[in-house]
Amino acid sequence: MLLRNFKIPTKARLKRFETFVGSLMEQGYQELGSGSYATVYGKPKGRIVVKVGNCVGKPEHDAYLNYVKLVTTTSVRNPHVPKIFGVNVYYDPYHGWWYTVKMERLHELEASSEHEKIVKNMNLTLQDITDLGSSYFSVRKQQKAPAQWVSLHKKLRNMLHGHKFMIDMIGNIMVRKVRVGKSYIVVTDPVA
Repeated sequence: MLLRNFKIPTKARLKRFETFVGSLMEQGYQELGSGSYATVYGKPKGRIVVKVGNCVGKPEHDAYLNYVKLVTTTSVRNPHVPKIFGVNVYYDPYHGWWYTVKMERLHELEASSEHEKIVKNMNLTLQDITDLGSSYFSVRKQQKAPAQWVSLHKKLRNMLHGHKFMIDMIGNIMVRKVRVGKSYIVVTDPVA
C-alpha cells in the first residue's frame, strides 16, 4: 500500500544503525547502489528496495525526507515520482539521525535509450529546474513533456524556495518498467 501524507517526526526512535543494516544482510538483501548520504538494499529478484540513509542535520531539515514528504502529500498520482510504501526515522547515539524508506525497485536509465534522450533534451540542469523564466516552458513545448513531469518540476521549485536545498539530479533519475514497451522516467532523489 502506498504511503500518503508522510510527516517528518520530531521525536526520536532509538535504533542502532549497524544492527539494522546487519539484519538486512542476514535476510538476503544486497547492496544495489549508494550515494553521498544513502545506500539502497534489495533482494536479487525483489520488487521492493530499502533505502537506508543519514539525515543531514535534524530530520525536518533533511532534503531527501522533505522530498519524500512532497511526494507522498502532493504527487501520489504522478508517474514520475517513486512509489513509497513506508518511512521510518531513527536516532542512534553513536551514528546520529538516520532513516529507512521502503520503495519500489526501479531500473537504471540506459545509455542511448529514449528516456535518456528525453532527459538530455530537456536540459535537466540546476538552472532549468530552478529558473522561473520562460525557457523552462519552451523546453516543455519543444519536447512535448508530459504534464506530470512539468508539474513535478514546479513542485520542486516551490520546495526549494526558502530552503537551503540544492538540485542533485546526477544519478537520481531512473526508470519504472510497467510492461513491455511502456515505462516512465522517475525522479528518485533530486535534492541535496
